[in-house]
Amino acid sequence: MKKITIVGAGFSAAVLSALLNQHDLTIVDKGRGPGGRSSARRVDGVGVFDHGLQYVHPKHNEFQLFLDEHLSSHIHNWQGYFYEDGKQIEEDKIRYVGNTGNNDFVKHLLAKNTSYQKELASLKQNSSGWDLSFKDGSETSAHNVILTIPLEQCRVLLEPLKLAIQLEGGMQPIFSVMLALNTSSGIKGSGHIIHNNSIIGWCANESSKNRDNNNSNLELWSIQSTIEYAKNNYKHYREKKEAMLQEMIKAFTDHFQLEQLDIHYQNIHGWLYAYNEQPKTEKYIWLPEIGLGICGDWMAGPKAENSWESASLLAKAIMKDVT
Repeated sequence: MKKITIVGAGFSAAVLSALLNQHDLTIVDKGRGPGGRSSARRVDGVGVFDHGLQYVHPKHNEFQLFLDEHLSSHIHNWQGYFYEDGKQIEEDKIRYVGNTGNNDFVKHLLAKNTSYQKELASLKQNSSGWDLSFKDGSETSAHNVILTIPLEQCRVLLEPLKLAIQLEGGMQPIFSVMLALNTSSGIKGSGHIIHNNSIIGWCANESSKNRDNNNSNLELWSIQSTIEYAKNNYKHYREKKEAMLQEMIKAFTDHFQLEQLDIHYQNIHGWLYAYNEQPKTEKYIWLPEIGLGICGDWMAGPKAENSWESASLLAKAIMKDVT
């Protein structure tokens, strides 16, 4: 059986792993654990923050069937009241979250042969497939390689190969603040979509997600920036990190007209490649003659379901060609 190496351990990689589980799979990721932008931040004595993927809302029946088959025991419907610009959203909408954190969507599906802190430095074609060189100095080979990493990272790896692949566009950044309060904020609702604010665009009460691993004496919030705020600040993120953290907390406080917060824990995380405003017309790339595949939400759209769509289409193509 031909070896397939998947680069990236996020939502798309998890879908591929589930659908190609009869193949010889190896997964490598530069991060410290599974999830990619589905990662969850666990803080001892505090709880879990979904600082990337907020929830999964299946729009298509096939995606719902996938979740039912592979993840039903690891996820649940986030029930609560949701608001958009201060007005309660009335629709009856399913919002799935992981039982212990939103990397539950990923970690239960990834192949057993998954390695972390393995950042791919270069790809080189050989007579039977690919040679992969990593930044830690190690090397391996595979008959087929699938890239599930962000657009910009794909471009860096593929440009030296001079392949006839057009990777156009770019991904936008987002910042996420993780906040734990010693006392209740008094804010109604579980999640808030905010359009009329230049700094913050989404706030989620993590304590409303019905998880046993959250400290019940604290109120946890994930606060995400607007794309424009992130675009204007990401180049200076390292040196302005603390100032940006305080600016986003102030925007949160001002928006909900809160008094001074009794903060137990605060942190900020920057997602450099979070969102693609202009998805590609082709939802995956598969070049069977050289054993190279590319998929991800940036090809199909900004939601987790788009990751599933891109990866499942690629998996079907691979199953026709790879034995």
